[in-house]
Amino acid sequence: MNWFIIISLFFIWNIQECHCCVKWRRSADYCECSDVTDIILPSFDSDRNDILISERVGCVRNITCQDSYLTYGTTTFSTSEIVRPADSHKDSKAYLNSANLQTGVLTGSVDVYSLFGVTCENRKWYATKYPFGIHYYTNDSKQKFLYEGLDGKRSEIESIVCLPIEPPCRCSDVTDIILPSFDSDRNDILISEKVGCVRNITCQDSYLTYGTTTFSTSEIVRPADSHKDSKAYLNSANLQTGVLTGSVDVYSLFGVTCENKKWYATKYPFGIHYYTNDSKQKFLYEGLDGKRSEIESIVCLPIEPPCRCSDVTDIILPSFDSDRNDILISERVGCVRNITCQDSYLTYGTTTFSTSEIVRPADSHKDSKAYLNSANLQTGVLTGSVDVYSLFGVTCENKKWYATKYPFGIHYYTNDSKQKFLYEGLDGKRSEIESIVCLPIEPPCRCSDVTDIILPSFDSDRNDILISERVGCVRNITCQDSYLTYGTTTFSTSEIVRPADSHKDSKAYLNSANLQTGVLTGSVDVYSLFGVTCENKKWYATKYPFGIHYYTNDSKQKFLYEGLDGKRSEIESIVW
Repeated sequence: MNWFIIISLFFIWNIQECHCCVKWRRSADYCECSDVTDIILPSFDSDRNDILISERVGCVRNITCQDSYLTYGTTTFSTSEIVRPADSHKDSKAYLNSANLQTGVLTGSVDVYSLFGVTCENRKWYATKYPFGIHYYTNDSKQKFLYEGLDGKRSEIESIVCLPIEPPCRCSDVTDIILPSFDSDRNDILISEKVGCVRNITCQDSYLTYGTTTFSTSEIVRPADSHKDSKAYLNSANLQTGVLTGSVDVYSLFGVTCENKKWYATKYPFGIHYYTNDSKQKFLYEGLDGKRSEIESIVCLPIEPPCRCSDVTDIILPSFDSDRNDILISERVGCVRNITCQDSYLTYGTTTFSTSEIVRPADSHKDSKAYLNSANLQTGVLTGSVDVYSLFGVTCENKKWYATKYPFGIHYYTNDSKQKFLYEGLDGKRSEIESIVCLPIEPPCRCSDVTDIILPSFDSDRNDILISERVGCVRNITCQDSYLTYGTTTFSTSEIVRPADSHKDSKAYLNSANLQTGVLTGSVDVYSLFGVTCENKKWYATKYPFGIHYYTNDSKQKFLYEGLDGKRSEIESIVW
């Protein structure tokens, strides 16, 4: 026992003196070099913000650039193990090539960090690999190349000049030229970005979806019979046959391209139309493709009209003492929703007979509502969960929510307060929904956030603790199994009886490892290790695989192992 205390004190003294434990635990996240962005420069007229940089473990980075003569590293021969060539100009730098400049063969993109074998040593960034050699300049300004015997030699990096893999789009935001059609909403238009300037703009193919240009900004010649003020309208469908397919990507349909900071159409699969002096509509089809037309606007009819009803959450109420935020609601197409609740007498819909096509029963109390059942209340058979939206056949009409299906009938109350049921002849009748009362499928965890009881050990950081949520209150809390990882409780809030020799103020410490043998496995999930559970809004430990320890009146450390598992101990803290 005394040897264990001496070794423990020596170990703690070493931590305090040199912080070696902290360095060991954080070495994967620590880099002694300056921020790598300090040595990265954007190439040509590109933007630094377009360079893709991601962090890996330690000092490792991923710096993605185009392999090009515009992407390269620079060093000086005075800070490199590469010997300056005899014919090199005294001021010439050494340029690390990202591609074979003599053959001109390119692959598209490279991670220059791994390409140049970048490493951090003594707080400086070095290159150690030269797969395409280096080049330098001679006294008479000629470019020369070196390839042989370079790999493995360290060169302090002065800069990495990077041409971003995709130059930014030089045109204005495409939404500036897109207008919603008819009385639709701009926010309902589906627009997604692809590479560079390419976009996907999805609209209905309809006479209400079209592009506009002017003949003065188009390579299409104005027809002789066109009114001088008539625009040219790019059709998204065959307006003469009226055949529609449903939806189109107008960006690709019209062959949209960005040139000289302007948006152009280059394709006209359904031709264009214009208006004559006498206001007749005329069509052109032949010889148009390939001609550029500066786009004035793209008028788009969204593929799905927005839902005209209020937010469905306005009619949803949490059941009993549950929380509205625990109700699972997901949106589908249009007004369709998925509202998942437990099928229970605590989940139901409400309507009034005055706003329903269901006739009020003769024995119904005049103030009784009609209650839509989510389960068979007379048999009590339950399945677990239901989507009440589809269960009640919910639909949106005239900006109101209606139920149209009643698979378990309805119930109401009579004048003498008896509950009565109706089952027959209900389906298909519309009932304006007053509310849907929902019992969430999973009761929320009633305990406080588990992070409230977790404390960082020694001088570690709370943010370094790995915590993930499982079902309900279950968590995964990953820590090192160490004398620095433990749980604390008090004997007054534990079913473990205080030992007779325990100091009256001593806590009970739940061990995460065998402190007497010192055998460690590396990491543990202390949640499952201590059998943590939530009861009555409090966190409890129920398992003690390595026992507990406490302190006696004379400050000696004592251990208990036997007969502990299954006893509840309210957790004061988990120290990591």
